[in-house]
Amino acid sequence: MKTIISHFLFFLISFHLIAQDSTITTKTLDKKPHYATVELKYHRDGFPSNGSNLDDFLTSAKANALEMRFGISTYGKRAWQKTWKFPTYGIGFYQTDWEATQYLGNPSAIFVFFNAPLIGAQKKFSFNYDIGIGVAYNFLAYDPETNPENDLIGSDVNVYLNFRGELNYELSNRLNADFGIGWTHFSNGRTRTPNIGVNMIGLDLGMKYHFRPSKKELYTSENFKPELLSPETGDFSPFWEYSSTVSGGWRTSSNDINSETIYRVGSLAFEANRHYGNIGKYGIGFDIFYDSGLVEEFPEGTSNSEFIYTGINFGHQLKIQKFTFITQLGVYLQDKPEKGKIYTRFALRYDIVKNLYIRGGLKTLNGFAADFIEWGVGYSIFGKGYTTQIQQFR
Repeated sequence: MKTIISHFLFFLISFHLIAQDSTITTKTLDKKPHYATVELKYHRDGFPSNGSNLDDFLTSAKANALEMRFGISTYGKRAWQKTWKFPTYGIGFYQTDWEATQYLGNPSAIFVFFNAPLIGAQKKFSFNYDIGIGVAYNFLAYDPETNPENDLIGSDVNVYLNFRGELNYELSNRLNADFGIGWTHFSNGRTRTPNIGVNMIGLDLGMKYHFRPSKKELYTSENFKPELLSPETGDFSPFWEYSSTVSGGWRTSSNDINSETIYRVGSLAFEANRHYGNIGKYGIGFDIFYDSGLVEEFPEGTSNSEFIYTGINFGHQLKIQKFTFITQLGVYLQDKPEKGKIYTRFALRYDIVKNLYIRGGLKTLNGFAADFIEWGVGYSIFGKGYTTQIQQFR
């Protein structure tokens, strides 16, 4: 508990200084103000059964955690904010205090989040969804000598994922309270084995504080929440986007958790997606994969061509400004026993300029088991119907 308190005292002081700075008048008063928030959450989670050596211990153990967030409330300054019902986004810090310390440690995480209403936008009561993605560290990883019981995770640094739904209530002009239920996951994408991953399901309680808006002299009221704007978005004309992405990465052995052998992996993806609106697109893709780790399935002297396999995927891509959340379900076209029949891809894309983007994500095997993390760069060509209107959503 001392670890949590020390981390959060530092974080609270940092946010206090940031918040003070956000009220200082800037030189360009013609720009719209920013509306900053800070939030503290308490989590109470449990570990569901996952078939590991620690099942008997973890299913009766509890996980406490505190979370601090610094966010920006949107109000329609750009068209995408109106489309997503004026969400809040920002950065956060997560600190655990688990009963499983002797096996898993007390990890921390730094993450970005996106919180938006599903029902009751800008009302006293609302139901929101919340997504957090980041990096977790200070895990007590598997070690065959010092920590052999931990067959869940083999690395000190892992990916942090959190998905939750929450009820939000406006207590006053400055305070909001929320109550949520969610799922938290830690994994390394098989960059180190073992990698069953740590999963938690539980409840959380939060309190959010709204700071004074920056450029306060532009307003006559004591309103600490933004006055909503309604930018013109115009009529949307659907259009096609054709893209190609080259990615690379690495993974460890599928069969030996004590092996330190690193295998190169990569993919080349060709996709055609139909933009149906300002928030998303759906489409089909063709994947060419390379996995040198498949050598474990073949006798010595096997040709490198055995490491190449292909698949067809169908997916949806959710657009939030320059970011795109990609979900795809694919079917393999060759029989690779380790890979199974189907695969999925969960990725995040960032548009650098109109045609060029970078992408990172997780490709799975045999359904939803982690295969490898891939990092890539891609190029898009837009079909007839693309207009400059899309720029206001970037």
